[in-house]
Amino acid sequence: MYQARRIARSEFIPIRNLSYHVQVWGTPSPQRIPLVMVHGWMDVAASYQFVVDAMAQDHYIIAPDWRGYGKTASGGVDNFWFPDYLADLDFLLDHYAPAEGPHPQINLVGHSMGGNVVMHYAGVRPERIRRLINLEGFGLPEAAPAQAPGRYAKWMDELKKLHKGELDLRPYDTPQGVARRLMKTNPRLGADKAEWLARHWRPKMCRASGASRARRPTKSACQYLSGGRSARPLPTPQYAGAGRGSGRQQPGFLVER
Repeated sequence: MYQARRIARSEFIPIRNLSYHVQVWGTPSPQRIPLVMVHGWMDVAASYQFVVDAMAQDHYIIAPDWRGYGKTASGGVDNFWFPDYLADLDFLLDHYAPAEGPHPQINLVGHSMGGNVVMHYAGVRPERIRRLINLEGFGLPEAAPAQAPGRYAKWMDELKKLHKGELDLRPYDTPQGVARRLMKTNPRLGADKAEWLARHWRPKMCRASGASRARRPTKSACQYLSGGRSARPLPTPQYAGAGRGSGRQQPGFLVER
């Protein structure tokens, strides 16, 4: 299995009534400008481990699992609005790099959906950004106003399917199953990295059904989900309702239903 060169610390911080999971590499210092790295749709912060290990110098790096992804809960909602990511990022920076602290400006990196988040955020809070890097965050597919009714109707129909359990992600019994799925989607991902990432992709999820719900779930009931989300709220129509499947809003790893 892949051996990380730089070991991350796993932290949980309060952000807008959620316990936000954050991966942190390095230590803060007056000489180190914080580097904040945010992931894309159906991804997790741990995916940045390989980038961190490839860096020539040590940095103070903060990478959150977005709400509803990885080890950050969804808060019980069935969809997210794009401004929620902006507000979450704003609270995150207040915690790790407060404006009144030694580093009121940070270096900010975003991939795919995260790239769109950081571009929006830089426009709203330019005084907080020293350098901005956008990785494949190419924006939304072009759409005409006439498409809006159909997009909203599709979104509402999918919400109903979600609550009926018809949009559940495919579960995997072992992290090795997730690793094989990751390599199928990305053939350039080696088995050692895929297996390492699979163990961070989704924490083990235990489910009990029927009469067994009142009892402690057995080991056989524990499964790994194929996507990074800890729940599965649907994207809202102004972001991904029309963009899903376009190829431009998808990160490197997809899931099967």
